[in-house]
Amino acid sequence: MSIASRQSSGRLRVRFNRQQELFLRQVRDQNLTLQELTLRQRLDDATVSRWLRSAKFKRALGAALKLNEQRRILELKLAAGPAARKLTDLSRGDSVSANANAHVTRLACINVISMVHQEAEHGVDLATKKDKREVAKPPVIPDCYPDVPREEVGEQHA
Repeated sequence: MSIASRQSSGRLRVRFNRQQELFLRQVRDQNLTLQELTLRQRLDDATVSRWLRSAKFKRALGAALKLNEQRRILELKLAAGPAARKLTDLSRGDSVSANANAHVTRLACINVISMVHQEAEHGVDLATKKDKREVAKPPVIPDCYPDVPREEVGEQHA
């Protein structure tokens, strides 16, 4: 059962039941699979499917997922510094860093750093997966013969 209440802004705010609110909070704050979420809350597939038919619940779920993704991206960006430091230690052969798993550690550090650099070098925003660079518009090709002077073409297509 959802209960509606008025916010101070006058907008109608839909409140979800406790199970739904807990589910949304866990999606937002924890990195769990759907199976882990449903097991923790003892939810069956039919209940989750019923919730997903609600447009309001889907909007709230989308917002929770977006916040979770932004947190993961922040975590990756913050991990790039320690990963670079760890790579430096491994390359120097420091005794603390020299262990049996040095190869796996090195690969993990490289992966973290490359994921963060992907955003900077290629202009891909990791949060939205969209290109942040200015995309040049293709030139307008006029529908006239190539031997028409450019000045005349410009007047027709200005």
